[in-house]
Amino acid sequence: MRSEAEAIEVGTSGASTPQARTTRAGAVRADTSGPGTTDPGTTGAGAAGRSRTGRPTPTEAAEITARLRRAAVEIFLRDGYDRTTMEAVAQAAGITKRTLYARFPDKRTLFLSVISWALARHENDPVELDTVPDDLAEGLTVIARSLLARAVDPDLVALHRMAIAEAARFPEFAAHSRTLAWSPRLQAVMSLLRRHIERGTIVVDDVEIAAEQFIALVSMSPAWLATFGVTRDPEVSERHLRHAVALFLNGVRRRDDAGLPASRSR
Repeated sequence: MRSEAEAIEVGTSGASTPQARTTRAGAVRADTSGPGTTDPGTTGAGAAGRSRTGRPTPTEAAEITARLRRAAVEIFLRDGYDRTTMEAVAQAAGITKRTLYARFPDKRTLFLSVISWALARHENDPVELDTVPDDLAEGLTVIARSLLARAVDPDLVALHRMAIAEAARFPEFAAHSRTLAWSPRLQAVMSLLRRHIERGTIVVDDVEIAAEQFIALVSMSPAWLATFGVTRDPEVSERHLRHAVALFLNGVRRRDDAGLPASRSR
């Protein structure tokens, strides 16, 4: 499914550089000192590496956009939307204002693009289904730990705070949040449930609704607490996680005539 970040982004392209490393708030600071990272609008001596026409090559343009995105996310999270200026973003990205405005005509367009990109980038980190155990309880537990880790990740929490704070001014974030509902983790839960439905071990009328409810059981409360800076210690978190998995399993397991889960009635 095409992400909302792709749908609302204007005039951007590219991906992170191979020399990138993760920093605060999900930003990635790249090494831009090497060849292939220059920009006709880049400030400093690096301009010597531009193409003969004075325009960046596709690779250079992609790296400029990636660097710009990362810098903009950092500035928006640090200063907030109102206090962020296009000049500050250009300076942090090491490009000229002309280069910035060529990609983003105004601050609103820049904000929508880079915050949506950052949210989608975090949410769409792949879940390798081969690593999810086929056993229903074990598989759900593995996915639940991934959900919980993301729910309290400081970078994602900061981005969610920003999106919530600006939701009234930027209704586009509502559409973006609906797109993110189809995350790899939701699909992993649905895939696991479908396999066990086919085997007759569970009964689920609507797989998508069941998967959404499982995710809510596991991560909604921790995510809400994290928004206010509250996190549980690991032992408490694990106890809550296992209780959520057990509660969900009790609701979906096939039952015998006595109303007990079939897997426990023997």
